[in-house]
Amino acid sequence: MSRLRVRVELNRGGVGVPLHKLSSVVQEAERFFQMLAQDVRIETNNGEWLAFDFDNESLNFTAEFVGPVSPEQVVSFSAAFDGTTPLRRATIAQFTRITEAIGQDELIGFGLYHSDQEMEPSEWRCLSRRDALRIADEMQVLLEASGESDQETRLPAVIDHDTAARLFKERHERIPIGLDYSRMPELMREIEASLSKRIARLEGEVEDHSQSIGELKELSGATEHSFRNLLASVESFCAQATRQLERITPPAQIAAPSQVVPEPVRAASISQVVPEPVRAASISQAVPESVRATSIRQPAILRDCGHSDHRRGVGGGVHMVAEIGGID
Repeated sequence: MSRLRVRVELNRGGVGVPLHKLSSVVQEAERFFQMLAQDVRIETNNGEWLAFDFDNESLNFTAEFVGPVSPEQVVSFSAAFDGTTPLRRATIAQFTRITEAIGQDELIGFGLYHSDQEMEPSEWRCLSRRDALRIADEMQVLLEASGESDQETRLPAVIDHDTAARLFKERHERIPIGLDYSRMPELMREIEASLSKRIARLEGEVEDHSQSIGELKELSGATEHSFRNLLASVESFCAQATRQLERITPPAQIAAPSQVVPEPVRAASISQVVPEPVRAASISQAVPESVRATSIRQPAILRDCGHSDHRRGVGGGVHMVAEIGGID
């Protein structure tokens, strides 16, 4: 056995509902449900309509038929609000009477359940006072044309259906069904206290962050000043070191005069520089003929003069005496 449920809500935008409006809407809605159940072949004598899930802010409740209902009958019952299921014209006229007690700016919403497991209505159908008057005029025209009140027809479509239905759907998404509204003042106070604590904590954190930012600015300024001082000190040190190095470094040494080259070195140098023929010619020109002849006959003998007083000259050097031809 399936569950046949319809959510009925009056969108007043306030708390509470006048009693005459409450009684009128409930009575006319109960009659419409009875007649619609008969049109879809539901045995209303084997069950009754009960109201559940009341809200205390307005006229909001769930009407459920407690009795044997098949899944096909539930589908046909819900399809009647879309104009799919044929209904008697008397049933449609009863549908329009539900709005007799509501105002021009009020809506009655009908929430439809597509399965037994749904906690919230899947679809919403809305009815306003203006729509009810339009539907009643159309039914009157059809009645005058056919003259039969029991002839079946379909429920006319409601103007601006989606926009109106969205109001009830969004409301149920914001406020869950079954909320204990008697605790609303207490809940509001708790929420207010929690928000006050969070705001105070947030303000404290913002103040701490502001103080930290100020300290960072001061620290960055001091760091920049210290870095500039350090850079100036390094530059001053480099300048002093440069001047000190220039002061202690001697000027470039002037090239020293050439020293007296020893005889063997001079001889070796001359022999390397002056070719042999040139040297022979020079010697022959410098030495007299008589000496050259004697030297050729008797080779020169070099001897040490010993330790006599003649061995030291003016320069303090050692003199070698050449004996040429037996002559000192």
